[in-house]
Amino acid sequence: MLKFKKNILLKSLSFFCFLLLFEFGFSQSNTNRYKHFPPEVGGLSANCSQVFQDSRGYIWILQNDGVCSFDGINYKLFDKNDLPSHETRSIAEDANGDIWIGTRNGLAVIRNQNVLNSTALSSFKGDIVNIDTKSQENKIVFRLSDGRISSFELTDSTFKEEDKIELFRTTIDSVDYKVFSDDKFNSSLQITENTKSYLPNIIGSISNIFSYSGKSWVLNDNKLKIILNEKLILQDSLFEANNISEISHVEVINEELYFISKNDLYEFNGLEFIKLISGVSYNGLQSLFKDRENNLWVATDNGVLKFRQSPFFCYNEINNIKGRLYCSMDDSEGNIWVSSNFGLYKKDERATDFKKILNGVILNFVIDKHDNILMYDSYKGIRLYDIKLKEEKKFTLSSNKIGKSTLEKLNKTMPSIGLDGRMIFSYGMCIDRNENIWIPLENGNLILQLDTNFKLKSFYGENRIGKEGWLPVTYAHSNGDIWVRSKTGLSRIRDRVFKSFNLSINGIYVIRETKKGNLILGTDHGLFFVELNDGEIIKCQKFTKQNG
Repeated sequence: MLKFKKNILLKSLSFFCFLLLFEFGFSQSNTNRYKHFPPEVGGLSANCSQVFQDSRGYIWILQNDGVCSFDGINYKLFDKNDLPSHETRSIAEDANGDIWIGTRNGLAVIRNQNVLNSTALSSFKGDIVNIDTKSQENKIVFRLSDGRISSFELTDSTFKEEDKIELFRTTIDSVDYKVFSDDKFNSSLQITENTKSYLPNIIGSISNIFSYSGKSWVLNDNKLKIILNEKLILQDSLFEANNISEISHVEVINEELYFISKNDLYEFNGLEFIKLISGVSYNGLQSLFKDRENNLWVATDNGVLKFRQSPFFCYNEINNIKGRLYCSMDDSEGNIWVSSNFGLYKKDERATDFKKILNGVILNFVIDKHDNILMYDSYKGIRLYDIKLKEEKKFTLSSNKIGKSTLEKLNKTMPSIGLDGRMIFSYGMCIDRNENIWIPLENGNLILQLDTNFKLKSFYGENRIGKEGWLPVTYAHSNGDIWVRSKTGLSRIRDRVFKSFNLSINGIYVIRETKKGNLILGTDHGLFFVELNDGEIIKCQKFTKQNG
């Protein structure tokens, strides 16, 4: 008889994500938004169907060659030598922390990364497509591909037939939702609110229930519906207007909607539908999964994708970060770099704590494609650090195009005292699409443009930009334009021409670009959406509760 532990000690694992709140500005990232784990990585195979996370933080990946567990560093593959079949269909965790795997030829249970031997389990054969470990105490309920529903009794290791199976459950704003299915694959939704339960009108299958934009949504037969007055109301006009239909999988992360439609992955941020990836690039998108840290996983026929979504784990002095934080970026290896008024810090991709690399009051930095860090120290001026060589290199402002006398004058301003008697700072450096580095010198009324060899390519002083007085932030747009916070609101540099736009907004500290090339501004007065047409501002709108 298979014995099951009632209590086990769960060791907490953490997948890495974080939040840094800066008072002035956010740096731009030079890495892709997601990471691809191809079939040759660890124990992954080409056809991945589902991603799951257990209570200890392990990620489990179902595939046609078994199931693979991932602890953030190491992979472990359970294949046909461990399971009733290498073709895995379903996965669930019971109250004891044991992992149940449904395969094409029966059930398996994994405890502490080891498959348990059970004569009773091995006697049952069938293609198990759903597993329910929550609805009945001491029972594992499962459904086969032909619709039959059975259960496995944990106390005596016996099987019996059942008439329904709980597919999943969730709670939204103190309202409980449970989805059941019978042996004919008909779905039923039980909603319990204030001890009152009711069943809304449902035809077909239910694959997800979630909260979005203050409403409870249901994915019912590949259509999105909201629950209103004990009924399901179809909400397809917005999607049809964007030629989107047949939604197969949905997840909500940070108030953004992610879904698969016709083998493409989309994001809806309340303003725009954005196609993130095409399934053609990965031979097919199979499912979505949101882990505990709000990272989005995509199972594909060519491995899995992990979107680095989550900005909500806070690191502080406990993790060896000190001072006032100004900027963060990640390098080509996925390591996180942070600057503060105490210096430059680095956190390896798999580490939990930061390590101080350099001392200084480092207000801003950028990382180029060669993993060089160019930073601005308020007392030492521009500094250069080579990540791969792990050494600081001497930086001198030099140029093959700018005259010696002009260079001498520019060098004297870094660091220096501006015309208003205050120390010159730089908060918003950026790298454009040609790998040129732009450095605004706040109250110095000066913008420097360095080439890929860190030599001065051009500069913008009063003769080109006027008496701006304060230029803390630059942003490199994907079309090649450079946007600058200026006294009029925003200014643009295009083909070496400086043009100002009067937005009547003061205090812009963050400039970001949407997937469609528009701008989001973080200001003293909240967030603003700036719509562009060929680089010209045609609308500036403040975000409110009404418009998202």
